[in-house]
Amino acid sequence: MAGLTNRQMEQLDVVDGVVLAMLQELSPVELEYGRNISAEHVEAVRDAVIGVLCDDLKVITEMELYPYIEQLRGQHE
Repeated sequence: MAGLTNRQMEQLDVVDGVVLAMLQELSPVELEYGRNISAEHVEAVRDAVIGVLCDDLKVITEMELYPYIEQLRGQHE
């Protein structure tokens, strides 16, 4: 099974970084990943962004925005 390319891995980091920065920017209190923001919080916002950009607006595919390995994705659904 082929894995993600370096560019795809970088894209995952970019998206998660943008989501984390957005949460921190919008919060009236200081938030820190691992202390009061969890991976689940980032995932929830990321899923909402994917829903809007990919499903509703259809301006980018999910694979382009947040790449995944097809075989592994199917195991979790």
